Amino acid sequence: MNSRIHVAVGVIFNRTQDTVLLSKRGSHQHLAGYWEFPGGKLNENENVEQALRRELSEELGIVVNHTTPFMQLKHDYADKKVFLDIHKVVDWSGDARSMEQQEIKWVPVRELHQYRFPPANLDIVKLLSLPEVYLISRSNYHCIGDLTHVLQDCINAGLSIFQLRLSDDNDIGIREAIEAVNNLGARKNITLILNGKAECINGYDIDGVHLKSNLLNTYSERPVPRNYLLGASCHNEEELEQAIRLDVDYVFISPIKSTTSHLGTAPIGWSEFERLCRYMDKPVYALGGMQPADLQPAINYGARGVALIEAVWGADNPGKTISSMLSV
Repeated sequence: MNSRIHVAVGVIFNRTQDTVLLSKRGSHQHLAGYWEFPGGKLNENENVEQALRRELSEELGIVVNHTTPFMQLKHDYADKKVFLDIHKVVDWSGDARSMEQQEIKWVPVRELHQYRFPPANLDIVKLLSLPEVYLISRSNYHCIGDLTHVLQDCINAGLSIFQLRLSDDNDIGIREAIEAVNNLGARKNITLILNGKAECINGYDIDGVHLKSNLLNTYSERPVPRNYLLGASCHNEEELEQAIRLDVDYVFISPIKSTTSHLGTAPIGWSEFERLCRYMDKPVYALGGMQPADLQPAINYGARGVALIEAVWGADNPGKTISSMLSV
């Protein structure tokens, strides 16, 4: 089969947008017993929004009022090729119920990794699972313990993503730092991102790479496989447009506020941040002078969450700082 099947997929959120609806594939279906995000094939002359309204009405008995694009991806199974057009569904009415004898379930986003999904759905889970609190390392540590002691406390407090961003003259090497993070007892609970070139995935045991803004134009297409996370730092429309061309998984937009590390850079403020957020249909993190109290304002302005450095590393109790943000 050479033709690629165009499928509309709906990520349906509850009213507080922290739980999504899953549907279990029946015994007569391809990949029976797997959980998936509801949706179905587009009929002839249908667009994605029309297909979603029809499919979700037929499957769940709900009325879809509005959807927003989330991501697109292709996947090749042994017996079929699919093109998934995924939209977020946050504005809908009615009571979701099983209309086709399928099992359905509301699942907290943080628990999605516990469910078995078809391979084509795994990228959706990966992006939905990006947390609201993203910790970045300092640029320099005198010894490895200065890094791992604080990081372990933060992981114990619930931190689930960490970016290693070391300067070239750092006192500890990148490989040493990565090995130390991977040797932490809770490594399985943390996503480790390295700030560097895309080629770093070939030499280090990491989960993804984050590109500085000055590296964006060195690539013409996504430079890492989809099973790695790809992030990018952006400061303006042009950089965001290039990040979109590279099909990144998330971006940092900065600096929101003044920072001691970039004293000569004027902050963009929340109003400009909100405007730039509208360019992206992928998760956006606010960066630059962020404090724990900025988490909810950032979300209100369109962010997935905040990326922090000194607010955590300079805190009297870094672990408590992380847990206080995660418990909001």
